[in-house]
Amino acid sequence: MRPRLAGTADIPQVMDIISEARGIMRSDGNMDQWTDGYPDRNTVEEDIRLGRGFVLCDEKDGMPVAYFAYIEGKEPTYAKIYGGAWLDDEKPYAVVHRLASRKDAHGVFDAMMAFATSRCGNIRID
Repeated sequence: MRPRLAGTADIPQVMDIISEARGIMRSDGNMDQWTDGYPDRNTVEEDIRLGRGFVLCDEKDGMPVAYFAYIEGKEPTYAKIYGGAWLDDEKPYAVVHRLASRKDAHGVFDAMMAFATSRCGNIRID
């Protein structure tokens, strides 16, 4: 898979990918994440506008099969964690949010992590 910045032309496919991922979560019994329409089109548009929305594209046809937001810098959501500790709470970090993929896409997490760790060695993701 090849990562690239998402553009506004990718938004319809990204929203389809997110919808498919939400369906996978529900069929697996996860009823608590991505409720009330989150992540919505406005969130994806903001990711793209801020240069933090990425797609992973199939090597064969170049079509997006996954989406994620890669954000460098402090993230209020991760300021404090409960029942654990960050491996490194001193160095700058990057955060991955909104990772979603097509159900038949394989190797998405590995490709996303290879991309993220090539930019920053301290990644936070849930």
